Order: sequence, then structure tokens, then C-alpha cells
Amino acid sequence: MATSLDVNVIMVENSVLNPVDDDTIDLVELRVYPNPFTRDISFELNDISEDTFITICDNAGQVVYARKFRYVFPGKVTIEPNSFIPGIYHYRIENDYDTFSGTIIKIIAQ
Repeated sequence: MATSLDVNVIMVENSVLNPVDDDTIDLVELRVYPNPFTRDISFELNDISEDTFITICDNAGQVVYARKFRYVFPGKVTIEPNSFIPGIYHYRIENDYDTFSGTIIKIIAQ
């Protein structure tokens, strides 16, 4: 018994591909370090922004840190969340153009 196999080919024309090393593309980068942290944590952003909001919530969703920064980025903000107990926290950074979110972990200093 012979089996036939139909193959459909899709042709795409007039496509523009941007290579990864294209200098015309500006990538917005956020660095959060050190993670995990013991005493302080830094947020470094290469995006130009007038207003930037940093919000940190504990693992239960309660806001434990919230602050508005003006004309700080591009640059670095270091915070010392002394009131944070060791555990998992979630940050959200919002500025005029972008929103970033992620997880940070506070550990006990040894």
C-alpha cells in the first residue's frame, strides 16, 4: 500500500530581516544586581526617562517598597531595603516608555 505525502510550501517575499548586530536597533537593558542580595540592590537602566517608578512586593503581593525617581535614568539606583526579611520579592519598574518586572531574593549575610 503506497502512502502519499503532500507538502505545502509557503513563500514570503518582500521581507526585511534585521541582523542581531544591526546598529540601528537600540536595545533597552536593565541590570539588577547582586541577586541574591544581602544588604543593598542596584537597578541600572540605559533608557532615558523623565519619571521612573520602582515597586517591590513581597511574595504575598504586599507592596514593601515604592518610590518615584525623576531624571535618574540612564544611570543606576541603589536601594537599601533594611526592612526586608530574607525571602523572595518581585519588582516592577515603569518609566515613560517601558515596563520591566522580575524577581529578587534577599538572603542572610554570612
